[in-house]
Amino acid sequence: MRNNPRMNPQRWKGAGIVFLAITVLLAVGALISVYTPISVAYGVSEYVPTSLFGLSSGLLRGVVLGCFAGVAFFVGLACFMWSGVAEAKQQRAEILIELTALRARVDKTP
Repeated sequence: MRNNPRMNPQRWKGAGIVFLAITVLLAVGALISVYTPISVAYGVSEYVPTSLFGLSSGLLRGVVLGCFAGVAFFVGLACFMWSGVAEAKQQRAEILIELTALRARVDKTP
């Protein structure tokens, strides 16, 4: 097994947690973008509907942020999955080393 000291299973888990935290932030940003009015200059808060293809700009920003949140969520899940794969590979290598040593010990005894 090729050892990669930079990205061990614990670091993959950490990366997954970071991506899930990013997902939460993007999802909250999407909700805020959709449900809050746009502030106009001079501190007056009123909703100014600007549109593209009949959709408000807040809704479009919310959809884009929601898509980014979905991507971050699935990247985080992929990090957790890869952590499990790397950990299983590491455990299989350790078991193989133990079994090889045990086999060599059994072969030496008469």
